[in-house]
Amino acid sequence: MDEANQFATENPDRVREVITEKLELDPELVEQTNLAVFAPGLDEESVKTYAEAAVKYGMIGEEPNFDDIFVRPES
Repeated sequence: MDEANQFATENPDRVREVITEKLELDPELVEQTNLAVFAPGLDEESVKTYAEAAVKYGMIGEEPNFDDIFVRPES
């Protein structure tokens, strides 16, 4: 995932080309689009914050077991 995000960050023209082709969007619209940039790594705290909000606002009944859903590299 980190490699794909790095490629996308370094190659915005290629990303726009693929978006236009695969999603069949108007190239002028895609050209005006701000592309997201994602920091490498997994921000577990942000995921947990979203899960807390999802419970609070009734989107899910309880927070997931984060040890089951996070895939962490072995040290």
